[in-house]
Amino acid sequence: MKVFNLALCIFIFMGIFGAASLFSYDFNDFHSKYDTMFQNMSDSRMISNYLASDDPDMVISALKRVGALKITDVKKVVEALFAASTPSANQGKAVQRTSYDNLFNLSALVLGVIGDDSDGQIISSYFNDAADPASKVYLLRSMGNLSNSSTALSALNNFALKVDMMTDSRVVNELVNSIVLHNSKSSIGPLLEMSRSAPTSTRDGIDSAISILSKRGNDDTGTGTNG
Repeated sequence: MKVFNLALCIFIFMGIFGAASLFSYDFNDFHSKYDTMFQNMSDSRMISNYLASDDPDMVISALKRVGALKITDVKKVVEALFAASTPSANQGKAVQRTSYDNLFNLSALVLGVIGDDSDGQIISSYFNDAADPASKVYLLRSMGNLSNSSTALSALNNFALKVDMMTDSRVVNELVNSIVLHNSKSSIGPLLEMSRSAPTSTRDGIDSAISILSKRGNDDTGTGTNG
């Protein structure tokens, strides 16, 4: 089922939206001078120790390796990195902004790989705090990857109800992709509402997602929207 859902996501993003992007919105977007050092590292304890480094580049490489190896033991550490690098936590720190943005976006992606239902709440709570559309896309991608999280699905459905003509099309596209990854019929109503208010260029993709979920979505209960 997971493979099937992923195929649907790729179909919608590439076949319907077909939007060119400078980012792949995955671990490959993040680079540091230590990447080669970490490339074949498999000692989870050693990798975990590097997450406490004062060098942001070292932390970036360690985070990527945590995600690649799905080291769940360090979830609390990654959650702490995510919270410490949020935009609201670093207002006025213009010089370090790029480093904080990279840590925020990457730690969100890693939590999407190693996290659980509680992380759906943590990640979604910072969605409005992220002014940069790229950061919103990373957060949505993470919530889509938490496809067993009812909390993440509920947040995604609620975000769909808040989309309007001014919402960045990249954000709309990723929101639809992430909703489809959850493969729940509870998303059909929010997607219908979304299709009425979203940018015109995204509506074919939204309609295709509705069709897919209508035919193949799971009949979930209790994972809809929170008022």
